[in-house]
Amino acid sequence: MKSKSILLTIVILLFSIGVNAQSAKKFFKTAEKFAANGNYTDAIANFSTAIELDPTYADAYYHRAQTYEIVNDYKLAMLDFE
Repeated sequence: MKSKSILLTIVILLFSIGVNAQSAKKFFKTAEKFAANGNYTDAIANFSTAIELDPTYADAYYHRAQTYEIVNDYKLAMLDFE
């Protein structure tokens, strides 16, 4: 019984990781669209959500930093570039 519980926990964990990665990509794509249309506030918000869902998402950090530069928030841009 204990092994079934451990297996179920592992399956749930792997599923949630996969869902977060897919969700992070969706937020990233939405952020790119906002940025392309000059809506930088919403772009930053969506890049930030992508990062919250997947803290290892390097492209989201990079693009958020670029967007911070566009709105002249160089301090936050530097933090993302680190």
